Amino acid sequence: MRFYIIIIPFIIILSGCSTLGLPQQDKLKQIDFGAPETIRFCILKDDRVAQAKVDELIEAIRLELSQYALNMDIPWVRPWKRPGFWIKDIHADLAARPLEEPCDRLLAFAGTSAGDFILGAQTYGSVETTSRTKGFVFAEWYSLVELLSFYSPQSVAVHESYHLLGCKHGVTMEACYDQLKRIKAITAKQRKAGNDFFPGIGEDDQLLLSRDEVNNKFGSRLRATIKSNQQTH
Repeated sequence: MRFYIIIIPFIIILSGCSTLGLPQQDKLKQIDFGAPETIRFCILKDDRVAQAKVDELIEAIRLELSQYALNMDIPWVRPWKRPGFWIKDIHADLAARPLEEPCDRLLAFAGTSAGDFILGAQTYGSVETTSRTKGFVFAEWYSLVELLSFYSPQSVAVHESYHLLGCKHGVTMEACYDQLKRIKAITAKQRKAGNDFFPGIGEDDQLLLSRDEVNNKFGSRLRATIKSNQQTH
């Protein structure tokens, strides 16, 4: 009994993740999200993650977004190797990758290692706040803390997809619903004007209306990568 008294708070502390808020079904039913729009997620798949698992996570996101008349398209899935153990290593790798056409978002599905099992969860997934166009999710979990948590790779993939649309943590989902309606309306207006890009959302909720604007936000890290790629071709 003493073991459980000690370990349960430990698990809750380490596995705790801020939520986007409680769903508000009554509010959701009252909102007109407009005509269907499409957002294109380009996928990086860690070599250690099975394609079947990636398909499962993509389907969870697709199902979630469909309730907002938002379609998820996958232009491509490319092989990728997790660049390091720490979260900062993954974010640095994604930051150095240009958001290329036709991608609206770049989402990496990372595998786990023995180090993850030994040290427990660092986090289950994360989205950068420079543009909210790039993020990652750990596709498979193996540590004790993770296995006993209240989350799953599917729920985390859905959670991070909301962040990629500009939703923030809150008490309820009401503010997120408003954000989704807003960003969809802006996207529709942009596409009608000939700009086929689902906008990114930078710091202070600044809209990034093109891939060039997104890529410029990442500055020297991205320019160095582009220069290196040009030199190797």
